[in-house]
Amino acid sequence: MNIIYFLVGIIATTIGAISGIGGGVIIKPVLDTLGNYDISTISILSSFTVFSMSIVALLKSIKIKLN
Repeated sequence: MNIIYFLVGIIATTIGAISGIGGGVIIKPVLDTLGNYDISTISILSSFTVFSMSIVALLKSIKIKLN
């Protein structure tokens, strides 16, 4: 089951980064459909995933500007 959660996170952040909508729009409904977590836990997991995606994008942007 952990592999499914990992794949949901990766796919959501990839689609979110490409489309600009953020991964949380995808993560929350999918995890809610799977039904293993309550809404507050899903919100925290979604927030951490989107936050980490933002940090990676920021670091890549800084790296590009420095080169």
